[in-house]
Amino acid sequence: MKILNEAGRYQEALEPAKVALALRERTFGLEHREVASSLSTLGNLHRQLGSYRQAEPLLKQALAIREKLFGREHLDVTPSLNDLGVIYMTQGKYALAEPFFQRTLEIRQKRLGAEHPDIGRTLNNLGVLYWRQGKFAQAEPLYLRSLAIAEKFDGPEHIYTAQRLDNLALLYYNRGSLRLVEPLHQRALKIFERSLGPDHPTVATNLNNQAIFHTAVGDYGRAEQLHRRALAIRLKAFGREHPLVASSLSGLADVYKKQGELAKAEPFYRDALAIREQIFGAEHPDVGTTLTWYAELSLYQGNYTLAESSIRRALSLQEKVVGLEHSDVADTLTVLAQVLVAQNRHAEALPVLERAIRVQERNLAPLMSIGSELEKQEFLGNAGDANDQALSLHLQALAGNAEAARLAVAVTLQRKGRVLDVLSEDRSALRRRLDPQDQQLLDQLTEVRSQLAALVFKGASTDADESYKEVVARLQSDAEQLEKSLAERSAAFRFSRAAVPIEAVQPQIPADAALVEMVRYRPRNFTPKSPAEEWGKPRYAAYVLRTQGDPQWVDLGEAEALDKLAMLLGDLVGRQSADALLVRRLARTVDERIIGPIRSRLGGIKHLLLSPDGQLHTLPFGVLIDEQGRYLIENYTISYLNTGRELVRLQERATGAREAPLVMAAPDYGRSAAALPVSATGATTRSGDLGELQVGSLPGSLQEAKALAALLPGARTLTDAAATENALKQVQGPGILHLATHGFFLSDISILGRKGTSAVLLENPMLRSGLALAGFNRRESGGEDGVLTALEAANLDLQGTQLVVLSACDTGLGQIYSGEGVYGLRRAFAIAGARSQVLSMWRVDDQSTQQLMAGFYRNLLAGRGRSEALRQEQLKMLGSKRYQHPYYWGAFIASGDWRPLGKTLLTGR
Repeated sequence: MKILNEAGRYQEALEPAKVALALRERTFGLEHREVASSLSTLGNLHRQLGSYRQAEPLLKQALAIREKLFGREHLDVTPSLNDLGVIYMTQGKYALAEPFFQRTLEIRQKRLGAEHPDIGRTLNNLGVLYWRQGKFAQAEPLYLRSLAIAEKFDGPEHIYTAQRLDNLALLYYNRGSLRLVEPLHQRALKIFERSLGPDHPTVATNLNNQAIFHTAVGDYGRAEQLHRRALAIRLKAFGREHPLVASSLSGLADVYKKQGELAKAEPFYRDALAIREQIFGAEHPDVGTTLTWYAELSLYQGNYTLAESSIRRALSLQEKVVGLEHSDVADTLTVLAQVLVAQNRHAEALPVLERAIRVQERNLAPLMSIGSELEKQEFLGNAGDANDQALSLHLQALAGNAEAARLAVAVTLQRKGRVLDVLSEDRSALRRRLDPQDQQLLDQLTEVRSQLAALVFKGASTDADESYKEVVARLQSDAEQLEKSLAERSAAFRFSRAAVPIEAVQPQIPADAALVEMVRYRPRNFTPKSPAEEWGKPRYAAYVLRTQGDPQWVDLGEAEALDKLAMLLGDLVGRQSADALLVRRLARTVDERIIGPIRSRLGGIKHLLLSPDGQLHTLPFGVLIDEQGRYLIENYTISYLNTGRELVRLQERATGAREAPLVMAAPDYGRSAAALPVSATGATTRSGDLGELQVGSLPGSLQEAKALAALLPGARTLTDAAATENALKQVQGPGILHLATHGFFLSDISILGRKGTSAVLLENPMLRSGLALAGFNRRESGGEDGVLTALEAANLDLQGTQLVVLSACDTGLGQIYSGEGVYGLRRAFAIAGARSQVLSMWRVDDQSTQQLMAGFYRNLLAGRGRSEALRQEQLKMLGSKRYQHPYYWGAFIASGDWRPLGKTLLTGR
């Protein structure tokens, strides 16, 4: 019997198990431990076969015997507690299951300690329960701890270890971390096949899970192949009427539906639904999931009546079985909203979609408090469809509906720039309560990121240098684990701003200002004939919010065309030699397409709080030309924000400066530096065209440092050989941080000219932008290499820093992530704690930059706000004969807090 059970031949094992039970009852009586063991064996066989009605009373009887014989707290009671937890969980009775698992864990930990294999198994089951409930943040630590125990006691090649790997892969799949899924599944499959053979039901479970992954990534051929192999194994082991067979049928239906083969998918869904209803009854989570997918199929077929009845039944079932706030409920509500819109019942769809987003947010918030930066991006990306649907519902179907507009603005404020917000809060929370363990973790992260940056810029000796790749991979993994540890430690101390409503943002908008929230979205087709038709080409929209009143909006058009215009203008205006008339014509065209449609909604405001999205982050809005032939900067003060949600944070009292202002300028890059090309006028640029990563001196930056030293008498100044990377990494919240040096943004990684770096730089754009400091050309800078990447800059301690000025080229550039902004120095200094920044959008002229910066600080000293201080100096340059071309004055933007700086901070007295 044991052999049959372990081989997955459950039906064959059933009769011997019954015989064994009868024999033991005759031999020992009805209340013996051996009888309890047989009851458990028989009950679990019925469970494996999907016969839950037969299984449950047997397992309950076994528990009753054991509790009577040993007492409620005895170790021998825990197998029965665990068995009942499993059967209730399998039936979707999660509230009944959890107390059994918790009680099992308490008894085992008390009797066995924290590291026993049985503890690992209990943790795994509890993790599965939380995973089924959509509590992914609670499930992961249980899975990881369970896996560690299994690897330690059972070994890395044991089936228990493989089961943990499979479960972990499923968790990562569900929360959107697809990059982690396949390696775990593959490792588990090798163990299962080697230990159990290729036709064991456990192997089929792994194959089914892999097929789901391949469906998600669009590899439908591979998905179908895996599903069919799993189905064959399950049919042989269980027969047709089994929940695992239904799972395979449903998976195949999904593969066909995703490919638009609707007629082929439909019978598979029907069969899966019939099996699940027969086995589980009408109220099981898997029945609800099948109904939701079936409703989607009916929507594609144009059968809206069937789609609505299916989806409403699914919703009612899920609300009763898994609760009102399960992630499955959010998915079902999203489909219901789509079905209603397809029937032109737009007003009914709006509150349904609003509820879906609210439920989704409640599930997303715990995930955003854990994990590395990359994992946070994945969590957010996995929840993006509802955002696009809210915008589509408003802009396509309910353009005249103020509530629909408010929902679109609300979801934009809620999700845009979210990862940056959480990372900044994490770092701020840690800095506020820094204890030795926090400091150690921060120091370790700083060191690992520095090693990674140095290694990448050094490069491998050959493209195939495996040792180099292994070290880089290890450092990347170490950094991610440290990020996760820091997130965990800061979570309890973070004040989350996830749900910032419009009502909280509007009062923070100055009376003479307007928030212009730009958003890149995918328009949803509410009457698609297949999944391929669900989404249109990305578009841009803009929402204008004043301190009072309803949002105003405009759909700006397809993103591809606007992205091209933004890149073209940025490239053209960033060339000193570009024809001024040509620049003006293009700037006028871009204004007509982007700002022109917005302008009529601005009224008489004079201050733009601009929050761009996508490629529009690279657009120098100040150089756009309006209908009167005037630059935008002539009519408006422009302050850039990552998101309008930032306005709420900026109203909080700023942390006081902890050090005097620091000016770091004119580093000595090393005698071996090759001079940068000099134009006919003798000008130099603070260049990002680094080629072999050698840079030349910047005479203007030394003059800049001298001018600032006179203007800021309390500032500390580091130049020449003293302007090292090491010195910069020692700062602790200087009130102002001014860096005048070469900056770089490697948009084309091939310019590195190094071996083995391309893949790493593609994966981590925060390594592709940075600043050159003393010793840069020799890769020696006070114990560092002189290359301060954005990845390293994010670890600076700038809590209390009111202003960072990056007086260098390309410091506002980086990799663009829609919804999250620019991954580069701007993001890094925000994470580090800087309250505002001044950055450049292209390679800036050395001499004009020196003059602009001196004027900017004079305006600050005169009491002007940060954005207005920059604007006034730019207008002065525009009015000059020498620097009127926007190349000279248009590169710099002011981001973050726009208001004046305190006199004490600027003067030191």
